[in-house]
This record gives sequence, structure tokens and C-alpha cells, in this order.
Amino acid sequence: MAEQGWRAVRVADIAARCGVSAALVLYHFNGKDALLDEAFRFAFDAAGERHARELAGVPGSRERLVRLIELQLPAGEVR
Repeated sequence: MAEQGWRAVRVADIAARCGVSAALVLYHFNGKDALLDEAFRFAFDAAGERHARELAGVPGSRERLVRLIELQLPAGEVR
């Protein structure tokens, strides 16, 4: 999806990249839209868990806010 764009990528492309059959992907996901929904849900949940771990040991609301902003930046730091 990242390489070809959502409109151009086929379920067969995704399956090949994962080393499985397109039929297996379609068995678990009812089409490309459902696959995208689940991919975003997985990424969002993983990010939330990662942020919670990162922020757990940070004292003070200001420091937590700064750290949360850092986690959102590509370089991982406030510029």
C-alpha cells in the first residue's frame, strides 16, 4: 500500500508481499477496504500502547506533553 498507493495495490500484491495466497487474505479480510481498516486499527492500537509505555515514567503533565509531541515527530525530538 505504501509503495503503490491504495488505489493501485491489489489484494494479490499484498498477499504476495506477506508470502500468502490472495484467497487467505480474503478469507480473513472481506476485501481491500476491510484490510485497510484493520491495518489502521492495528497501527493506532500499537501507537497507543507504545505511547502509554513511553509516558508512564515521565513525571509532570508538561513533561508528558513534550514527550508525546516528540513521539509524533519523524526525528523523535522537538525542533
